[in-house]
Amino acid sequence: MKFLTWKKIAYKIFIKNTVFIALLAFNKVVWANCDSYAITLDPTSKFATSLPANALIPGKPLFSNGSSWVINGAREYVFDMRWGGCKGNIIGMGRAYADSLGKKVPNVYYSEGDRVFDVFDTGVPGIGYAVGIRDYNEGLDKEIPLQPHTIQTYPYRGSSGDWVNTIGYRVRLIFVATKDSLKSGKYVIPSQFIANFWARSNLESGENTPPDAKLLFLSTTLTIEAQGCEYTSPEHQVVKMPAINRNFNNHQSDRYERNFSISLMCDPNVSVYATMTDVNNPDYVGNILKPSPSSVAKGVGLQLFKYNDKTPINFGPDSPHKGNINQWYVGGGSNTPERSYTIPFKARYIKLPNESDITPGEFQAEASITFSYQ
Repeated sequence: MKFLTWKKIAYKIFIKNTVFIALLAFNKVVWANCDSYAITLDPTSKFATSLPANALIPGKPLFSNGSSWVINGAREYVFDMRWGGCKGNIIGMGRAYADSLGKKVPNVYYSEGDRVFDVFDTGVPGIGYAVGIRDYNEGLDKEIPLQPHTIQTYPYRGSSGDWVNTIGYRVRLIFVATKDSLKSGKYVIPSQFIANFWARSNLESGENTPPDAKLLFLSTTLTIEAQGCEYTSPEHQVVKMPAINRNFNNHQSDRYERNFSISLMCDPNVSVYATMTDVNNPDYVGNILKPSPSSVAKGVGLQLFKYNDKTPINFGPDSPHKGNINQWYVGGGSNTPERSYTIPFKARYIKLPNESDITPGEFQAEASITFSYQ
């Protein structure tokens, strides 16, 4: 009897220990975490000599020759639920998303074909970025532009839409101009988190998915030597016009004119354009420079001619933007060496329309010239 009792007790102890060990191993597998990994964009410093000083186009790639400064990043497994230690590995992920962490630049967009990208602020005035995200195994035709609101990155157009236990991404960051001018100098673009990736499982509760992952852009330096011209004439020129009498008529204008000139020294490969502006009426687009408010003489104005043209210059807004109203070509181009320009002008009196008489006194009028380096 004692022998039988001892065997029964030993048997019970053996079974109990076996169950206890198995439960410990099972609990360890169930409660392990799923994996997620950040994507880091690590650009090299850039040296640019081809940027025009004041004729960039907001929304266009940063370099004037049409090329793009693009930073590429990729990770095959941003979210990974394959391992037995991931509680949701059998359930899988059914949806994935990205949120922008940057500040959108108002009214500036970058376009590639039929895709339009929002542009975000780098923290450096005049320089923004656009971001495209696509599945790790897909081409550019499946790329999704990052937007100021949440975008869905899985399922994406052309995907199966089935549950998956891994999701990876390829990312492009394109630097974009956000204003029409950048001065020469060194620009340090700071490190910043620019997007947050997150996923949800096929469970309605959205539980059992990996933690969020970040898209990180590391600091880089852009050194710019902007192409442009140096203005070599006096900044303020006073053109002393001859005296006229109150009986002046326009057919006498050739007798009452004065010549002056403006000079520039320009870098190689620069196309130079100019706009003449009526300082006292900057929105004026006609061809008569009218007296300033301080002028005592009334009833007469000036017309300005360049290069001995027979047609007077039309005035336009004070802007270096390409295609500005009444902007005209001075010279230069993509294969032009460093060179100087001297632009001859002629100022000539003209009696103002609808003015019956001329008021005697000192005459003053003011014009400015704005050069655009394209």
